[in-house]
Formats: sequence, structure tokens, C-alpha cells
Amino acid sequence: MSTSGWAPLTMPVLVRTIPLLVGASFALALSVTIVIEGLIVLVYGTARGLRIWHWLAYAALINLVTQPVLWNLTRLLPADMPYFPALAVGESLVWVVEAVLLRLLGGGHLTLRKALHLSLAMNVVSCGVGLLLPV
Repeated sequence: MSTSGWAPLTMPVLVRTIPLLVGASFALALSVTIVIEGLIVLVYGTARGLRIWHWLAYAALINLVTQPVLWNLTRLLPADMPYFPALAVGESLVWVVEAVLLRLLGGGHLTLRKALHLSLAMNVVSCGVGLLLPV
């Protein structure tokens, strides 16, 4: 079995190249994120008997806030910071911010603990899929 397919994941990738990972397309990254995280919210909301359209709108709105911030924050990180530590820092911040926003928008339907769990699921899956996108 060849490991050459893993070379892009093991090579040092600088922070300034992050937008290139989705073909330099912010719109593509945002769209994919909203669809994936929307599906997770759909499953969660259906299982909990929540008003699905509200929660789908919350997920989209939250991503419209956090995604541009994440992309712009990458420009503030040191240029020689390797990709995966930068990704871990950025996604950790997004996870917590999105959880707080879900808690605030969801009113009494989500405790902070549940919001953290939901946000973690949303971000782990969307980040994982993002890593699988062809470069």
C-alpha cells in the first residue's frame, strides 16, 4: 500500500495557504459547511422535536458569522505556523463561539452543555469533510 496519498497531510502547510485547501473558494467552503452542519442540526432537531426551520436558520446564520471570522483570523496567525495546529486553534474557537450562539438563539431548548455537544458534532464532521475535499 502506497503512502504517497498521505503526503499532503504530512507536509508542513503554512497558514497563509488555508484558503487554497478549498480551491480558494470561500463560497464553496461556506456552502459545504452550511449543508453539512444543517444536516446535523436536522437530525438533532428532529430527534428532539424542535422546530426544524428555526434551527436550520440558526445554523446557517451562525456559520455566516463564524466562517468569515475564521478565514480572516488565519491571516493574523504567524505565517510559519503549521497548518494543523492553526486549524486546531481556529476550529476550537469556532466550536465554543458557535455553542454560545446556539445556546443564546435556542433559548431554553439547549443548555450550554448540550450546545457544546451539538456544536462539537457539527464542527468535527464539517471540518473532517473539509479535509477530504480535493485540493
